[in-house]
Amino acid sequence: MIKYILPKCVLLVAVIIQTTNGQLSETPVENIKCNYCRKIITQDYFRLDNKKYHQDCYEKHVQPRCSFCNNAIENTYNIYNQKNYHSDCFKNFILEKCDVCGAPLEADYMVDSWNNKYHDYHLKGSETCESCGRLIAKQLTGGGLALNQDRHICNICSGSLVTEKSDIKYIKNKVMAILQNVGIVNMPRSIPIKLVESQIELDRMSTIRLGDIHGYTKYEYEKVNNKTIGESFEIYILSHLHKIVFEAVLAHELMHVYLFKNNIKLSSQKREGFCNLGSRLVYEDYNDQNIIGFLREIYKPNIFKPDNDLNNNIWFSLNLEEIREVTGEQFSEFVIFLEDNRAKAPLPKKISIDVPNNHLKYAITWYAISISIIFYYLYFRRKK
Repeated sequence: MIKYILPKCVLLVAVIIQTTNGQLSETPVENIKCNYCRKIITQDYFRLDNKKYHQDCYEKHVQPRCSFCNNAIENTYNIYNQKNYHSDCFKNFILEKCDVCGAPLEADYMVDSWNNKYHDYHLKGSETCESCGRLIAKQLTGGGLALNQDRHICNICSGSLVTEKSDIKYIKNKVMAILQNVGIVNMPRSIPIKLVESQIELDRMSTIRLGDIHGYTKYEYEKVNNKTIGESFEIYILSHLHKIVFEAVLAHELMHVYLFKNNIKLSSQKREGFCNLGSRLVYEDYNDQNIIGFLREIYKPNIFKPDNDLNNNIWFSLNLEEIREVTGEQFSEFVIFLEDNRAKAPLPKKISIDVPNNHLKYAITWYAISISIIFYYLYFRRKK
């Protein structure tokens, strides 16, 4: 059995420092020097942090300005990343915005593993995707669907779910190949794999209570005189799992089959740990994606090559400036020329020129012209 642990949200606190601007005081009784120009203050002055300034000196040289709008700050303001902001400028333009409702994130907020940020109160009355952990919301995932009362899937993951028996055969062959690469070879050829719709039903099958499980392996055997004369395996996996998770669960359960088949007895903890290695092999297979090819610098097109047609997405050559204009991304000056066809890389448009080469027609034409000339020659010669 394997339980896929969803990524948890991290609670962040936005730190905002508020401070107060300088205050205007009445004309001093005693002689006081301006802390900016060092001249005697004879009129009303501004006081800030126990320092005193002429009104003109303060407004031109000392009074803080908003780093967003560049206007003078007169009242309480915010300091963020060592910059000053009007409270309204900070709230409306600097603060992070909620990805669900668009309002500023003024208090504690949630950040999920996909860097989506939203107020923590959006969690109340909302569901999270059991596959990716995202909050199911129209703004984040385009909505989602409820498989039952306890299981919910977002629309981002819904296209990658394993729901049909036809999907299982390909996945089984792939996972078996991964396990065989590390020596897990003594396995039955035919193992029924069945989808279970309900989490409750799957939990009832297991004799080991580890919380909500995603898979279960049923092993039955018959012994005569302490010798096994018949055995059978069945694997049950929760339906509507993400394809990658389904592969990891299947690998885990196939490792259970391997232990049963080879009569390897381990403690419960060691047995589950051993089978989790199968899941890890699946995840590592997704992480280890090798690209085989030649690394070369992008070459400049010759004068005979047409210009790229950006409007119709037709490319005759690789131009970094044009690529940046279309994608908004910065790319390296080097490109990998693939050695195989496994990756679907964009290919330049092929230019073909259809030059007719009908030799038979040419031959007939010239023979006809030659015969005509001969007839004309004989005709005029005879006439003379």
